[in-house]
Amino acid sequence: MFHFIRRLRESRKRRKEQVEQERAAALEKFTQRQMNPQYDLIAEIYGKPISQSLRALYDNKVEILKENVEKIVPGQSEDRWLCISWYDPMDREHIEEQWNPESRCYEFADDGSGSKYVVDPTDDNAQIYYFDHEGQEMKPTGATMVQFLSLEESHE
Repeated sequence: MFHFIRRLRESRKRRKEQVEQERAAALEKFTQRQMNPQYDLIAEIYGKPISQSLRALYDNKVEILKENVEKIVPGQSEDRWLCISWYDPMDREHIEEQWNPESRCYEFADDGSGSKYVVDPTDDNAQIYYFDHEGQEMKPTGATMVQFLSLEESHE
């Protein structure tokens, strides 16, 4: 009986280590995808070059790797804070995984619950929308991508 319990514990330990290795590999792959945006893909899919503001976001490697960021939209109520769990990679894999890949919007960030922040990726002055995946509706955030780049973060 003791031998069986020891083998079971060893098996669980090996499985846990394997899962941790797989998780680390998946995270590294996601990080590499974030760090290597495919700007030409925007022009190919959306018919125009990427906006300078969206390019600036993805060029800022410190920002693009941040997690759990809260940006405050000035003049708005607390529910106009932009709560970003992570920034999505700019690659074909991500575009094909979007809620509505045929739309003219690009999902650039995730709130951690499956809802997304979306924008026209070719227009610096385009409004950022919050796509609520449960209600299947787009809500304006009160910020453009140009404004987004200079929004302050909440430090609460």
